[in-house]
Amino acid sequence: MRTTGGPTPAPLTIRTLGEIAVAVGTRGKPIAFETRTVQALFLYVACQGRPLGRDYLAELLWPERPQEQGRANLRVAIHRLRQQLDPYLLITRQSVALNPEAPVILDVAHFESHVAAGELAAATALYHGQFLTGLYLDDSPVYEQWVLLERERLHVVALTAYQQLITQQSNADQLDAVIANAQRLLQLDPYHEPIHRQLMRLLARSGQRGAALAQYEICRNLLETDLGVTPDEVTTDLAVQIRAGELDKETAWHGEKVASSSESSVTVTSHHNLPPESRPFIGRAAELAQIEQLLANPDCRLLTLLGVGGLGKTRIALAAASQQNARFPDGIVFVPLDSVVATESLLVAIAQSLNLETTSSDLLAQVTAYLQGRKLLLVLDNFEHLLDGAETLAQLLHRAPHIKMLVTSRQRLQLLEEWLLPVAGLSLLGGMQSDACKLFLHTAQRVHATFRSVGQEDLIVATCRQVEGMPLAIELAASWVRVMSCAEIRQNLREGLDLLTTPLRNLPERHRSIHALFNQSWRLLSPEEQRVLRGVSVFQGGWTLTDAAQVLALDEDDSPDGPRPRLHHLHLVPAQS
Repeated sequence: MRTTGGPTPAPLTIRTLGEIAVAVGTRGKPIAFETRTVQALFLYVACQGRPLGRDYLAELLWPERPQEQGRANLRVAIHRLRQQLDPYLLITRQSVALNPEAPVILDVAHFESHVAAGELAAATALYHGQFLTGLYLDDSPVYEQWVLLERERLHVVALTAYQQLITQQSNADQLDAVIANAQRLLQLDPYHEPIHRQLMRLLARSGQRGAALAQYEICRNLLETDLGVTPDEVTTDLAVQIRAGELDKETAWHGEKVASSSESSVTVTSHHNLPPESRPFIGRAAELAQIEQLLANPDCRLLTLLGVGGLGKTRIALAAASQQNARFPDGIVFVPLDSVVATESLLVAIAQSLNLETTSSDLLAQVTAYLQGRKLLLVLDNFEHLLDGAETLAQLLHRAPHIKMLVTSRQRLQLLEEWLLPVAGLSLLGGMQSDACKLFLHTAQRVHATFRSVGQEDLIVATCRQVEGMPLAIELAASWVRVMSCAEIRQNLREGLDLLTTPLRNLPERHRSIHALFNQSWRLLSPEEQRVLRGVSVFQGGWTLTDAAQVLALDEDDSPDGPRPRLHHLHLVPAQS
């Protein structure tokens, strides 16, 4: 039911961060959903921000039930939602979505929009707790996995936003605000020892020596009781200084930077060879926060940004690496691998990026000797065609214990040391305020300075959604605004991908069209992986291993050439949403 032709309903307020609440109006009484599954269905539809197929939702919520039973259950759940929230939903025979014409206030969408815009105070004010706290569906492991992954991702984003806000307020000498936000941050991350130290310093500076020492006791008790460890020597020494009155106000205020995971208060400047950005970097606040968190983890020494071509993995890696100077005082080294054609040349490329003269017959020993003892980050870009050389990276990590690696690849490296961070398209939450639409507007105005989005907002949102937020596809589509209207661009995309091409000379050949990108990715797959993808192309909106096994019958040894590989042995990643 659309709202056109009738009075506009009051805004529907959806709170997902902290206590879950759905209410009509900003102060309305929360709606009581009849069952947990009905509530889970509505919240999933709201957070996805796009129409979701009925068959997909039935499989998501009732995966163990027969297909017809799942569909029947979904019809009942949708009927109950319609009774409670009719004007806010757009329900068809095929799909369910929030009504784009109805006013909806979704806290998580506003939270991410504020973070992306650098509005940290507004963002942190919305983060009242973890995402969908207490919501579980025991019968749907895929739903629970989505909740857990989103909960962790948003938590990392919130922690990073708080740390950045505290740094800004520290620089502005806003003592009361910094103390309040440091205390709030410790509620979210109570075992973060550098934050405890920062708060101790702040309290000492404000003349609250007793409160500062009490904060040390809180930290000590937490670590010993919950984790079985004692505070760092730095923390203990700080408590001794405060107790003795040796910490003057200047030291108390500037002695430690909370926003950095580095223990040093000195700003470290390390050299790097990162190529400069040729255009503004839009969005990806969540991914950057996750990379920051993972690289700060001592156990994570090889992090692979994993995803298909055109998602902007290289730009994410460069943006993340540029923020790591304090953590890697011996340098950040970018190693482009797109032009390296043989695995034997991998070490040569690394040595060249390190500015080493390759004079030794044992290049591995020469590179190792250089890296040994250095605290350095290697950024290895476009590794997917050099997978046979992945063991070389493991050898370098073993022989040079202080280095870390950030890798971009369309396929996982299959190493024990590898940590994975899947990369998806740009966020579509928030309509025209989403990262995807911001990229479209920026690209359109770059090629057509007088371009205006007024009256074309729905078409731009639909275009970004159709290409699933893929940055390359958005940029290629938006570049046509010089000669086409947004309606024509949208119609052309509906008819195929031929529109997604560019004559730009300084783009890699693989990025000059979506067809070229797909063709290159296709050639990287084994014949069996190609066969699987041809089979699962019948699915829309994602697929699971169970779905694929049923369609492909991969678990049957019926091939005339002998048993086929099991589906889970292939290097393909099924979609979960």
